[in-house]
Amino acid sequence: MPKLRRSKTALAKEATVGQFAARLFLAALITVGLSSTAYATRTLTDDELRAAAPSAMSLSDVPDMSHLDKYIKDKDWAIVLGKALFWDTQVGGGGVQACASCHFQAGADPRSKNQLSPGINAGDLTFQDKNSGPVGPNYQLLASDFPFHEKSPDGKHDNDVVSSQGVPLRTYNGQTSSSDPAGSCDSEWDVTFNHSGFNTRRVEPRNTPSVVNAVFNHRNFWDGRANNYFNGVNPLGLRGQLLDVNGPLPDINDEYDSTNRDPAAAVWEFSCSFSMFGFCFFGSTQPVWPLEQNSSLASQAVGPPGSVFEMSCADRTFEELGRHMRYRRALAIQNVHINDSVFGVSGPKGNLVDGSGKGLIFSYDALIRMAFHDKWWSKLIGNVPGSNYIQMEENFSLFFGLAVQAYEATLVSNQTPFDAFANGDNTAMTEAQKAGLEAFLSGDAKCMACHDGPAFTGADVATRALPTPSGEPTERMVMGDGGVAIYDGGFYNIGVRATNEDLGVGGETAGVPISFSRQASSGLKIDPESMVDPVGESTTSPGPVIQGERVAVDGAFKTPGLRMIALTAPYFHSGQIGTLRGAVQAYKDQFKTLFSEENLDDLDPDILSTPLSPVGGIDITDEQADLITTFMAEALTDQRVVDESAPFDHPSLCVPDGHDEPMWSKAEWPLEAADTMNCLDIPAVGADGRSADGLDPIMLFLDIDQSVF
Repeated sequence: MPKLRRSKTALAKEATVGQFAARLFLAALITVGLSSTAYATRTLTDDELRAAAPSAMSLSDVPDMSHLDKYIKDKDWAIVLGKALFWDTQVGGGGVQACASCHFQAGADPRSKNQLSPGINAGDLTFQDKNSGPVGPNYQLLASDFPFHEKSPDGKHDNDVVSSQGVPLRTYNGQTSSSDPAGSCDSEWDVTFNHSGFNTRRVEPRNTPSVVNAVFNHRNFWDGRANNYFNGVNPLGLRGQLLDVNGPLPDINDEYDSTNRDPAAAVWEFSCSFSMFGFCFFGSTQPVWPLEQNSSLASQAVGPPGSVFEMSCADRTFEELGRHMRYRRALAIQNVHINDSVFGVSGPKGNLVDGSGKGLIFSYDALIRMAFHDKWWSKLIGNVPGSNYIQMEENFSLFFGLAVQAYEATLVSNQTPFDAFANGDNTAMTEAQKAGLEAFLSGDAKCMACHDGPAFTGADVATRALPTPSGEPTERMVMGDGGVAIYDGGFYNIGVRATNEDLGVGGETAGVPISFSRQASSGLKIDPESMVDPVGESTTSPGPVIQGERVAVDGAFKTPGLRMIALTAPYFHSGQIGTLRGAVQAYKDQFKTLFSEENLDDLDPDILSTPLSPVGGIDITDEQADLITTFMAEALTDQRVVDESAPFDHPSLCVPDGHDEPMWSKAEWPLEAADTMNCLDIPAVGADGRSADGLDPIMLFLDIDQSVF
């Protein structure tokens, strides 16, 4: 029997009354029956600890995507297509940038040069001095720079962000060039990301989250704007289809309902009216506006290829990307291991690797035909109505999103010491790891209030997806200042940065609040999750949202899963803390050295102890903090990810790693600094992993071993 999941409001209520009514009695022992100094030695037996902990992760926990069969003809071919698109540098700028360029290790990015961005979301385009002195674009981060967040006596602070370098600033000029893998673009002067008179690669304004286990997230991106409902075109769900967000809403269960829907935000379906000998000679296309649930990975996937920070020249559309990619051979300029788990000799479709060892034997046009039903691509002659593109080009965003999602859904790290222990193996975890788990589960630490379940996050599909009552997208609870507010479950303001520096889920996209709670309170209800009553507790009068009701979502960000966290430094949406132990210390300090006190109106009530707080804040000892760090760093690490064995194997990749100094220009881009001559050469790895080929271990962020502190 699966273990009960608890909403944040339920946890707050349980902590208030001193018991976990919805959990096993043993969980109550952990929460209220253990002193904060009880962890020098363990107090629970293995069976007791296992009963109170989250369940092991299973592949059966991956959200159901069978409804996508109306698009996907062959799932294995879809995974082939998705893995190729994810790793292929032909998708992004200059034949260098791929989706994987920011997610090439444990699904995240361990680079440390040219990875610094100013506080763009705070409106600050200047870089702040670090411990080593003045910094700017192309800076090489040092371990001594971290943490760079604490307030100085005059209240000033460092609001820079550690993230991922993408592409230099360019504008697409409307031409696809066979000689330039990026298409034809014009370099534009960048007032922020430039050094010595040359543009550098731009750096994203938020830290890069891992794509490993991201399939469990109800929404993706730190602010949740990658909607759970994939619309086939962009990350924004229903709001990304509407002509007027204040107009009438279409029937979201009817993908053919054109009410207030933008034809430019449709995908196109072909119906054959006359065929012979297996060929269609006449037919017609019609617009379709899909909203496919539990597909936030697809919503996320279609964002970066059009981003002028991450992968694209400005104004390059997905239709142009489709035209650019259709006849290109997949991964043509990258090495592919003959034993790749998807492309190689033991892959589901046999050996697809080109005889040269570079790329696959198929073009993207061919892979799309094999992966997707004909009606989504088979009008190959003539453009769709009102368009300059054929059907396959018009629908390229649909193929891209669903295929990348199919691939990323295989990246599940469920073979950790914790999983083995949770499945009954008492020897799988060390005594220190078990003591750390016990501390993690405690009412002192309150980790489980946000990091519950097999994925160690409360922002997962299992907790937040509709329909109710299983889904709890919004909640109502007593906040740290004693007032009552509604908020988006799984998204919390913990005081990492001042609220107004980055609104997170409290922001807007396409003129609509990202937050379901704010939509409900404002009356602008677009997402289906905004139309259900918040989960409440007896002290907060559960029921419908009242117009203008207090909302606590500003500065709130998605709760990340904790699996593989030892390999995903630096931490938080700002990347401002370089060590896992440092991140745990911030919780121990109740984020007082950051902004918990300043952010009290929106603060998660579990964080800070206040006279009005219903739960009393985090209260752990240094020893508990050490043990919790040990548990997360060691027991939640899947060695397949460390060794990059299947399904975490991959093609080769030359990852940009900043620019050589003194700066010099690329010949074809006179405004741009040339990339360093020694890019990070990520070799092709086969299903048996790095060790099978005698490769060096994976790199660590600033060479920091997060299990040693």
